Amino acid sequence: MFSDFKIHNIGVPDNEKNSVSDSGVNKQYSFRTASLRNLAFTYPYMHTGKFGTLQQVLEFYEDLGNGKIANPNVSANNIDPLTKNIAVDFKNIKLIVDFLNTLNDNYDKTIPPNVPSGLPSGGNIK
Repeated sequence: MFSDFKIHNIGVPDNEKNSVSDSGVNKQYSFRTASLRNLAFTYPYMHTGKFGTLQQVLEFYEDLGNGKIANPNVSANNIDPLTKNIAVDFKNIKLIVDFLNTLNDNYDKTIPPNVPSGLPSGGNIK
């Protein structure tokens, strides 16, 4: 699935289109790592839906690797130490996006009329 499914804090910015800030696990802005499979079908990206393209996501990671924290509610002490190993450079973003697009697969994309949680299916970010 191309994920460790663990909880990490990488300082993803809030999305001003959401009426409520989502501060994640223990209100520390930590979130479970999503799969990299089928990214072409899962935008907008990140838990807040802040980024509309994979290029924007990778630019966020490039900034993060350079020590820039995009969420003012997250301090440098709370950022996952694994981010120190991030080495995305603008010159290779297109190659990374091309690779990520190889992880897409044809599958049933029908939105169910309801889900077990009772939350609206299909998302509600306007």
